[in-house]
Amino acid sequence: MRELPSSVIFGYPEDVTVDAAFVAQRMGLAEEELHRAMRQGRVAGTLERGEAEDAGRVRITFRSSDWLWSAVVEPDGRGFELEHASAPGTGRQVRRSPRPGLRREQTLSEEALTLNRLRLLVRSVLLERAADKQGLSESRLLECIRPVVAAVDRNLIRRALAVVMHEDERAGRPFLPALVTADNEDAPWPGFMQAARRCRPGGSRCPVDEDGGKFWRQEATRAREFYLVDRSPMPFQA
Repeated sequence: MRELPSSVIFGYPEDVTVDAAFVAQRMGLAEEELHRAMRQGRVAGTLERGEAEDAGRVRITFRSSDWLWSAVVEPDGRGFELEHASAPGTGRQVRRSPRPGLRREQTLSEEALTLNRLRLLVRSVLLERAADKQGLSESRLLECIRPVVAAVDRNLIRRALAVVMHEDERAGRPFLPALVTADNEDAPWPGFMQAARRCRPGGSRCPVDEDGGKFWRQEATRAREFYLVDRSPMPFQA
């Protein structure tokens, strides 16, 4: 098994998303070809969750008639490549997964790849706002994203925000999505506190509902301070 870069698989264990460019390269496709192949049913993706001694493990597999790519995510969030092979008869040897006890739970749609793209777009928009010490509403975030991903809706945006929060927690950063507010309210976007508790279950930094507003404001302030960019002009030097 080969350990994967942390940028390949995100959102474990709730919303598992995969870097489409990485999988496409492994399958000998361009990224847009992989998206098109999934829409047309020529590439299938599956996600399996472990049972018994494999509880907490997740296996992700993408396959076509010619190629197979598979990876497992351990309970600590680290990902490992298990299989990468071409069709039978091409001479490439398949590395079989050593993990028993995994059962198929769901079929991965193109949405699993779209989510990964969305989390990059969401992070980019929010980093701009943080640098300017600003936040934005959920509706405004949708407006910023839709010119790039037209089919995005509020549910998908919220899932992408939760994935970004998992990414922040793993890296030890403040929650950047704390900069997103509910529309016309002095409150976080719906789902913020639930996502925070999943990232930090039982932690003192994830209070119960009555302290949610205070926690959210603190995280928003921490995010602005953490990502603040000094844009003052450089002094002239002769």
